[in-house]
Amino acid sequence: MNNGSPQSNLRILVIDDSKVIRNRIKRILTNNHYQNITTAANGEEAMQKFSEVNPELVLLDIILPDTTGIELLEKFLATDPDLPVIMLSAILTDDNVNTALKLGAKTCLEKPFQEEDLISWINKVV
Repeated sequence: MNNGSPQSNLRILVIDDSKVIRNRIKRILTNNHYQNITTAANGEEAMQKFSEVNPELVLLDIILPDTTGIELLEKFLATDPDLPVIMLSAILTDDNVNTALKLGAKTCLEKPFQEEDLISWINKVV
């Protein structure tokens, strides 16, 4: 992919309460020529950034300090039913995964994930 590809301008919203994880994901995306990346640390900030950025892809942690990723997933997909959302969690339970997928998430990745897995899923869903 070159810097002029449509993916390079894809609006991506990364939501995770861990600054280390947000920075790692941003670095992975930047290294793979994605340039339009916005981050949020909690549900309140995520909702604000969601309305400002109008993302074309969301990477969403399941467990946040002020809400759940499942609740945000429902709100995002109520606004944009076709929005690709990839759920992230250090603790993936069958219940969380099944609920997220039923609601419309494209996949659930367990943290820590491999860079190739993240990029592969992004390429599949956008």
